[in-house]
Amino acid sequence: MPEPHAPAPREAFQRYTWAQLEGDTPGSYTLGTTLLADRDAARARGERFAFRIQPMRGYGTGISDLPKYLTAASTRPECNAPQPVCTWSTQPGSPESGTYVPNWNHPYMLARMQALLAQVAQALGDTSDMAWLDVGLYGQYGEWALASSQVNYGDVAVVPPGVVPATDATKRAIARMHFETFPQLQQVMFIPHANLDTLRYAFFEQTTTVLPVGLRWDCLGKSGYMDQWLHRPADWALIKDRWQLAPWIAEFCPFGTGSADPSAATAAQQVRDFHVGMVGNANLNSTWPAFSPAEQQALAAAGREAGYRLAATQASVTQPTPGTLRLTLTVDNIGHAPVYEPWVLQGQVRDSGGQVLGTQVLLNTAQVRNIITGRAAQVDASWTLPAAAPAGNYALHLAWVRSPALAAAVTHPLRWNMAAAEPDGSIRLATLRRN
Repeated sequence: MPEPHAPAPREAFQRYTWAQLEGDTPGSYTLGTTLLADRDAARARGERFAFRIQPMRGYGTGISDLPKYLTAASTRPECNAPQPVCTWSTQPGSPESGTYVPNWNHPYMLARMQALLAQVAQALGDTSDMAWLDVGLYGQYGEWALASSQVNYGDVAVVPPGVVPATDATKRAIARMHFETFPQLQQVMFIPHANLDTLRYAFFEQTTTVLPVGLRWDCLGKSGYMDQWLHRPADWALIKDRWQLAPWIAEFCPFGTGSADPSAATAAQQVRDFHVGMVGNANLNSTWPAFSPAEQQALAAAGREAGYRLAATQASVTQPTPGTLRLTLTVDNIGHAPVYEPWVLQGQVRDSGGQVLGTQVLLNTAQVRNIITGRAAQVDASWTLPAAAPAGNYALHLAWVRSPALAAAVTHPLRWNMAAAEPDGSIRLATLRRN
């Protein structure tokens, strides 16, 4: 959130038009000065990178966001008669004020999408330190929605021959090429109900991605936005618990101070109601000081309450014998989403200088992920203290350890949501004495 003195962001998200990534001719990619430069800059700031590719942006701009070889000016035989066009304008008589729309079902368009994603994956190389990937390349802003009032496929006087709305098969193909190109990366799908078939495929049918596909919501704060699902109970049942498996990532609908709808208060409540895991700070049209105290409080709550907040309760430490230790502990999640990434809870015996002399895994990644509000984890563990430790006092810490670890540049501690948390995020639970 843009609150003064807030911690630095841990993720950096960027959107790119297709034309920003590929030049006038097929294969003339410009990734080094765009996507790769942004990824490297994010790493340098200690942030994990995420992105989406947009095949088009707003309506009525008169600008095509595709590479020139796919636009109306294309001389490619694939985009000219007798083949269907690759792009069309909603106002062919006034193209400067029309909306340029890709011909989604065109085999050449789909082939070039696949080639673009393959090149991006090759250029990025190791993606293990990236945060997520939006499944894009369809709809306005790549958000998998087209307003029928702006893009009317029924207007035969405007729509070229061979151009029809994207079929379910085409939408599945666009999603599948993301999954197949980045199988190891966390991916998220946009949630318009019109994409029910593709969401069903992404969530329940495809087996390509290592991680479950999550949800993407770019209109947080808009009252009634989720009615498209809530008013269809059978369909809503398919995705309402998806948050327990994969993250729900959100951005605000554009609004500023004094806005009744969208609003900060609605956004904060939606974070709670729908278990949003992360909120981006884009689309706020006012500076932080311009928001009222109530709006600031709601915006801060949306950022604070999204995701997980872990707390240790009901802890007990005993030494049944001089060389052994027993720990009982309850771990609660007082946030609204689980821990999706691979963290384990370690008990760590540290000497007076902070060096870790011995560890014990108390909760594995599956057990940590299972902790949600109302479903705490219970720990009852015993282990032998390091035999080589000399007599003296030692500290028992509870620390979160990511396994596998991220690259050092983007590694940040997972902190307990407790006032007693140490600078490294751990908590000091007890002092142990070895005679």
